[in-house]
Formats: sequence, structure tokens, C-alpha cells
Amino acid sequence: MPTQQPPIPGLPSPPPPGPKPSPNVPVQEPDPRQPLQEPPNPVTPSERPHRRPPPLVEPPPPVGRATTEARSSSPGMRARPHPASATASMSTFEQEEVAPRAHGQEAPMQGPEFQDRFMAGRVLARQLAHHAHQPETRVLALPRGGVPVGYEVARALDAPLDVFIVRKLGAPGHEELAMGAIATGGIQVLNPEVLRELDISREQVDAVARREALELMRRESSYRSGRPPLDVQGREVILVDDGLATGSTMRAAVAALREQQPAHIIVAVPVAPAETCEEVEALADEVVCARTPEPFYAVGLWYRNFEQTSDTEVRELLERRAREQASVHVA
Repeated sequence: MPTQQPPIPGLPSPPPPGPKPSPNVPVQEPDPRQPLQEPPNPVTPSERPHRRPPPLVEPPPPVGRATTEARSSSPGMRARPHPASATASMSTFEQEEVAPRAHGQEAPMQGPEFQDRFMAGRVLARQLAHHAHQPETRVLALPRGGVPVGYEVARALDAPLDVFIVRKLGAPGHEELAMGAIATGGIQVLNPEVLRELDISREQVDAVARREALELMRRESSYRSGRPPLDVQGREVILVDDGLATGSTMRAAVAALREQQPAHIIVAVPVAPAETCEEVEALADEVVCARTPEPFYAVGLWYRNFEQTSDTEVRELLERRAREQASVHVA
């Protein structure tokens, strides 16, 4: 039989063992007039463990609804707005991530990398800084969109700027298919596989080449305003465009430029698919692709302003760079 513990002074005696009191019988409360005493070995306030209240947990958003509040206080974290609602109030540069996708959908595109072609040229020039202030360096831009990019590259590297014009030779009856190309300097590059597959004669090639050569000469005369083309033989040439998609025009440009016997050919573009950059590496001595986003889709999607460059703008940028070079030499 258990022994009964002695009562603690100042506290009411525990009720005797036995059946629990009926709910209708009032329970005896301690006398408030009697002071309560601490139990033996009390815990001081400094020794009591510090406990925080449980944090408030925000309920998750309903299924199919995106979280629209950006957690800007946590570095590296971004909101995942729904593309049809929350992104409407965001700038294009902020629309980098969207709500979770259904299975099988492609990954969302990020926002544009560049405000315009001039900004793209400045970004690209930083990755070409090891070619700066070299007297043998020449910058050739593919018109028309490559000229604003090339202008900024030439300024940053302190190099002369010129255009390198490439005209596609469309196959007869399949003009969208390139059977070759002609370029500045009278260079002609042909694709023997296309010629053989479509049974294209030499006479047909010459007819298309003569027509495109007239347009090439017209553009060269308009763009240069009487200035002679830059001599690239034995020089280090940086070939610039505003981006690559399939890279067919750039590959033709590299092949045509190689006929003029430069010492080195560096292909430089602000944006391109990684696989296209790798393909061009097989032809050029160096390839600089400032951005290789995935998925790629198209060059223009990576510019906030991708308006078409006019012939007048090309001519003005070439003239401006020529004046800048002349003033440096006079000084």
C-alpha cells in the first residue's frame, strides 16, 4: 500500500485517495489568503529556457495560382508570377521566371538581355578587351544590324570599323535555300551539296551571282561614301553581328573573309545558341558569344529594342567612327 507524502507547508493538503468527485460536487479551491510558497530548488528567471512563440506560417496559395509577392529581402530568390496576371505590371527585365509549368511544356524564356544593339556592343566589347589597342586589329560588321554592335566594339577597342557585306545566293526556284554567298571583295562561296542535289548549272549560279553583286556594290557605295574598304590581309579581324540563329550567314562570311588572307578571324556576337557557336568555332580562329541562353528561339527576343537598322544609320555610324579615328591620329 503506497505511503502518503507529508504535506508541504503553506499548500493545501492533497485530496485523499479514493473515487473521483462527482461533477456536481464543487472542487475545493485553495485559500487566496494563504501565501503560496515556491517548491524546493526553484528555477531562477535567468535559468529558465527561452522559448519563442511558433512562427506564423503563411498558407500556400491555391492550386493553379502563382505567388505574386517577390521576396526581395532574401538574395537570390525571385517571385514566380503568373504570366497572364502578375507579369503585366512588371518590366520585361523582371519577367525572368513564371509559375510552375505543366509536364511537357518548354522552360520559360528569360527577359531580354540587352536594351538595344548599342548596349549589346558594349557588353560584347568587355569580353574582347584582350584585343584592345592592337594596331593590327580591324572590326568588320555585318550590315545592317551588326553595325551598331560593331561601332561600340570598335570604339572600346580603339580599332577602325568597316562593313563586310554578305549576300545569299538563293537556289533557283528555292530562293530561301542558300546555294552559296558572295561577299565584299568579289568573294564567292558555293555549297556543292545543294548544287548537286538540285542539279544547278554554272550558268544558273552566275545569273544569280550577277544580280546579287549589283545589290552588294550598291550597298558598299552607299555605306562607305567613297572611302576604300579596309585592308585585312595579315590583320586580326573581328567579325561582328547582332546575333546568330542558324549561323549560315556568319559561316559564309567567315569562308569569304578567309579568301582575303587575314592573320586571324574572331567571330563576336552578343547572343547565340550554344550549338551554333560551337559550329562556327570549326571555321573561325576564335568565337566570342557573350550570351548563350536556353531555350534560344530567336535573336530579336533578347533585345528590348530590336528595330531594323536603316541604311542611313549604317552610313552615319561608319562616318562617325572614321572621324573619331582621324581625330585620334591628328592628336
